[in-house]
Parts: sequence; C-alpha cells; structure tokens
Amino acid sequence: MTPHMPFAVELAERWQGPPWFRWAFLGVWALCGVYVLVRLRRNGWRFPRRR
Repeated sequence: MTPHMPFAVELAERWQGPPWFRWAFLGVWALCGVYVLVRLRRNGWRFPRRR
C-alpha cells in the first residue's frame, strides 16, 4: 500500500459520477503502484523479508 492509496480510496468513494469510473480510477492507482515496484526492483531494490 502506498501512502497515496487511502487518499485515492477516499476520493473514489466521494465521487458522485458513474460507478465504473471509481473502478477505473482505483485500477489506474493500482497500476501506478505496481509500475513503481517493478522499477524499484529493477534498480536493485529488494522487498523486505516477510515473516
């Protein structure tokens, strides 16, 4: 979860437009998060080990 996700979810829930727009909006945020993770990993950043 990026720090921006709670803000994105709040904004999407407050949105009064068509319901599909909310899912498109959250989908774009998710894609951005995945893209950033892929870029970091390619640059040599390693995920912290989970217990």
